[in-house]
Formats: sequence, structure tokens, C-alpha cells
Amino acid sequence: MNTIMKKWKELGDRNKVAEFLDVMISGIAQMVINFHPVTGVVLLIAAFIASPIQGLSCVWSVLVATILVYVLGVPMGQAREGLYTLNSALIGMAIPMVTHQLAVSALPQILVIVAIGSMLSVLLTAAMRRILSGYSVSPMAAPYSIALALIAGAGYYMTKMSPNPLFVPGTVALLENDGAAWTFPQFVEAVLNGVAQTIWLESVPLTPVAGIIILIGICCASRIDTIMAVLTCVLGTSVAIALGVGQGGIMLGLYGYSAILLGFVIFGRAYKMCARSFILTVVMAMLTVPFTLGLKPLFAAIGAPVAGLTFSLMAIMIMLAAPYMSKLVYNEPKNWTVPEITGRMDKE
Repeated sequence: MNTIMKKWKELGDRNKVAEFLDVMISGIAQMVINFHPVTGVVLLIAAFIASPIQGLSCVWSVLVATILVYVLGVPMGQAREGLYTLNSALIGMAIPMVTHQLAVSALPQILVIVAIGSMLSVLLTAAMRRILSGYSVSPMAAPYSIALALIAGAGYYMTKMSPNPLFVPGTVALLENDGAAWTFPQFVEAVLNGVAQTIWLESVPLTPVAGIIILIGICCASRIDTIMAVLTCVLGTSVAIALGVGQGGIMLGLYGYSAILLGFVIFGRAYKMCARSFILTVVMAMLTVPFTLGLKPLFAAIGAPVAGLTFSLMAIMIMLAAPYMSKLVYNEPKNWTVPEITGRMDKE
């Protein structure tokens, strides 16, 4: 698979159309913290299978962001790693769900809102990279989370935008306190939905299937990431159950995806793979649940989801803490790739 990526990148070096597509596909792949073209394509397939509206919205959002990247003259090396289209891809996936507009008839207004959110995400990414680059830290999905919260709040003043009842103040508490019993099949479905939530898929009967497809897409780039995705999602889901969080929110995968993404960042990217970084990954994956629960009331007040803010804030925190963790070897975001390649580089 690394040969495929190498050849694709070389084609982008020679061909402007391939370069443009590379910026788009890499942004989609970066939703699971890599920029392998096959992963990007597989994630997009999973999106269209579960929700064609979300899939189309994602493509549109990344297209708008890519055009803006060229207009602004963003560094092409960073753009082709998907660093400026990542947050736009997430915006494209999230807006149809947050605005509760998943019908074809609502597509025109969705595309307008998505275009606004996409451009805002690019500008926020550039600004936050400028601020954080001096600390060798990446903003991760923070620009998307900020843009999404602003749009969700603005939705109360736009007559053609209907906030999703899931995020309206009052209904969140009802969802989280249903007190239902658990079965093993439900637990497996919750884990697969957690995987699917890494790309913000709407909860539909095909969402667990999409979760499996996403795991295949991740595996195309990294088997280590695939194992860590399952492990961290199981941890996040288990902690949520142990804390007595209601079954409704857990079944949606709301307590698994942040653990997955944070695990990707820590183990084999931000820190060299070793027993200590593995323990840190496990601890931080479990802490994503109380962190998310703490943020929920703040965002529920404006009818907005926590989105990727849990993962982003915790990832930024763990990167900023690097100088004070002498037993771990830090790797700057500019050097990130999949754990397998990072591991080989560490041995050389």
C-alpha cells in the first residue's frame, strides 16, 4: 500500500489535476490521521454507503476548501498532506447532521452552509497553525470544532436551518439517562458506531457496516492503527458504560471516536512506540469520556455538539506536555506518518 501512495504522490508532482485531487483525498484520509489515498477513497465510500447526502456534502466541502487553498497560496506540501482540507472534510460530514437536513430537498441550503463552514475552517486552520507552530503542535480538528459550534449557534437565527433535536438543550439529558441494560451485540454495535463517528456518520442501520469499512480503510495504511482503533474504542465505550452514561449516547458512538483519534496521535505519531507511550495511550483514551461529559453541558447550551474538541484539546495538551515527559520520545507533527514507517525510522 505504501507503493501505491508513493506512486500517487509522484503523479501529483507531475500532474496538476492529480495534485488537486491529492489535496482533496488527503484531507478526507486525515479524518483518521493519515494521508494515504486509498484510505481517503475508502472513507468516502463508507460515507456514501451510510448517508449519500453526507458523502456528497463532504466532497463539496473539500472541493471548496481545495480551491481556496490554491487561491490563498497555502504551502503545497502541507496542503497535499491534507492539513488544510481535513477540517473542511469534517465540516462537510457534520453540517447535514447538525442542521438535521438529510433530505435531498434540503441539499441546496446544505451546500451553501457547508461552503461557508469549509472556508472558515481553512482560515481557522491557517491562523491556528501560525499560533501553535512555535510550540511544534498541530491544531488537529480544533478549527472544525470551532466552526461547527459557530454554525450550530447561528442556526437558531436562520429560518431555513433546523437544529438537530439531538443537540437541542434538554433532549441531551434525556438521551444520556435512559438506564437501559446492555447485551454483547449492542456493545459490538456501539464500538463499530464509534469507529464510524471518526468521520461523523449519521446513525442509520448501515452505520456499523460503514464502521467495518472504515477499519478496512485504516488497515490499508496501517495495521497498528487498526488494532489501536479497536482497542481504544472498546476502552472508551467500556468507561462510558462503567460511569453509568445512558445507552442512547453510547450506541451512537459518541464515546468511542475521540479515544480512537487520540490513540492515533499518541502511539506512533506524537510519541515513539514503546510500553510507556502505550500506557499513556490507554490512560488518555479512558479520560476522553469524562472530558467529553464535562464539555457537553457547555455546548448543549447553544445546541452544538462537542464534535472533535475533546480529541483536539487533549491531543494539543499531550503535545504541549512533551518537554516534561522525559521518558518519552516526542516526534513533531511535521514528521508524522503511519506508525509502521515511524517505527522503521526510529530504528535507523
